[in-house]
Amino acid sequence: MSIRFKLLISYILAILAPIILLSLFILLTMNIFSEHLSGLKNFYNIAETDTFESFLNDELFPIVNVQNEVRQDPDHLLTESYLSLYTSQLEKRQAGFFVIKGTEFIYQSDLFTKAITEQLSKPYGPSIYHTEAITMDGRSYQSLRMAVEYGDGTPGALYLVIETSPIVKILNTSLPTVGLLFLFSVIVTNCLLTHFISRSVIKSLQDLKGAAEHIKEGNLDFSLETCHCKDEIGQVVDAFEEMRIRLKESIETNLKVDNNRKELISNISHDLRTPVTAIKGYVEGIRDGVANNPEKLDRYIETIYKKASDLDKLIDELFFYSKLDLKRVSFHFEEVNSNDYLQDCIDDLRIDFRCKNVHFNYENNNLYETTVMADRVQLKRVILNIIENSLKFIEKEEKRISVTLKEEAEYVAIEITDNGIGISSEHLPLIFDRFYREDSARSNENGGSGLGLAIAKEIILAHGGRICAESKLGDGTTIRFTLKRVLSDDAYAKEKGGIE
Repeated sequence: MSIRFKLLISYILAILAPIILLSLFILLTMNIFSEHLSGLKNFYNIAETDTFESFLNDELFPIVNVQNEVRQDPDHLLTESYLSLYTSQLEKRQAGFFVIKGTEFIYQSDLFTKAITEQLSKPYGPSIYHTEAITMDGRSYQSLRMAVEYGDGTPGALYLVIETSPIVKILNTSLPTVGLLFLFSVIVTNCLLTHFISRSVIKSLQDLKGAAEHIKEGNLDFSLETCHCKDEIGQVVDAFEEMRIRLKESIETNLKVDNNRKELISNISHDLRTPVTAIKGYVEGIRDGVANNPEKLDRYIETIYKKASDLDKLIDELFFYSKLDLKRVSFHFEEVNSNDYLQDCIDDLRIDFRCKNVHFNYENNNLYETTVMADRVQLKRVILNIIENSLKFIEKEEKRISVTLKEEAEYVAIEITDNGIGISSEHLPLIFDRFYREDSARSNENGGSGLGLAIAKEIILAHGGRICAESKLGDGTTIRFTLKRVLSDDAYAKEKGGIE
C-alpha cells in the first residue's frame, strides 16, 4: 500500500469516524427519549390534520370517542366531570386541558398554574387549530388551540398544553456532551492514524538515518532490515540495503584487486630477478675471465641467450595477460569446424615437438561436422599453453599427449590429457591462478612463468566456455575446456527432438 493511499484513507477516516460516532450517540439518545419525542411530534402534527379525529386517535389521546363527543356536542367541555376524566389520562403524559367560553377560562388542569393562561393566544382566529410555544418559570410548554362553538352560540376554545421542558433540558444538556464526544473522537482518530502512519514511515526513516551514520563512519558490516511493505518507504529501504551490499562488495573487490596488484608486482619482481641475476652472473663470469676457453665461452653465451629469451617470453606473457585482465584484447570470433581445426593443430604440434620425443593422439567422438564459435589464434594459444605446461611435468622418457573432442549439450568439450606426475588435490583448484607454481624450484628450472594456464582460463572465459582440471598423483592430468556449438535450425530441432 502506497503512502499516498495511506494518507487518503487517513483523511477519509478522520472525517467519517467522528461523524459515525456522533450519529451513534444521537441514535442512542433518540432511542432513550423516543417516547417524549414521539408525543411531541404528534403534538406538532395536530395542526396539520383536517379533523380532530386523527389527533384523538394517536398515542397522545388514547380515548377514541372523545373526538366524536367534542365535535358533536361541544357542551361536553362544560361538564367538569367529563373534563376531569380525560385530564387524568393526559396528565400521565405531562399534558392538560384549558377550556374557554367566550373570553373566560372556565376549566384548567391541576398540572399547570393559572399564570400560564396569560400567555395563551386569543381563543379566536382564522384557523380551527393553532399551536404556539410558551415559557413559564424557566419551563417550556407547547399549546394547541381547537376552536369550538357551544350550544348557545357562544364561541370558545379547547387548549391542550404539554410540557416540553424535559426534552429541551435533555437536549441542552446533551449538546455539550455531543460536542465533547465529537472533539474526543477527532482527537482519538487522529492519534490512531498518526501512530499508524508514523509506525510505517518514521521508524523506517530512523533506520535509514542509522544506516547512513554507519556508512559515514565507514562501517558496512551491518544489515538493514528490509521492509515487507511495498510502499515508497519500503522501496527506499530495500534500495538502500542493496546499495550497502553493492558498496561493500565494491570495496571488497577493490581491496582484492589492490592485494592482487601487490602480489602481481611481487611475483613479477621475483620472476624478472631470476633471469636477470643469471644473465648478470654469466656476463660477470665472461668479463672476469672465468670463461677462459672457447667451449666455456660458448656455453656462457648460450645460457645468456636462453635466459634472455625466457625473460622476453615472460615480458610478452605479462603484457598479454595485462591486456586480458583489462579487457583490451580484441577477439575475432568465427564459425570453426572443431574437428578440422584440432586435426590441423595436432599436425603442427607433432612437427614442433618431434625433437622432444612427444607422441600426440587425437580422438573424435563422432563430431566431424560440429561447428563452434572461436578465435582461431587465441584458441591455438590455449592449446599450446596447456600442452607446454603438461610437458614441463612429464618426467618419463616417452611423453604422451592425448586430445579428445567430446559432445556436451550445447557445448563441445576438448580434453587434453598427459602422462605426467599429476597434481595433488589440494593444489588442483589453484593451477589456473596467475603465477601459481606447485613446485617453485622445479618451475624455475623448466622456465615456467606461472601465467600459461591463467591466460588459457581468461581466453576460454572470453569464449563463453568453462575450463577445469582433473588429476591424480602419478597418473597424469586432464585439462578440459568447452566451446559453444553453432547449430543450424534443423540440427537444433534434432537436438530438441523436434525432427525424427
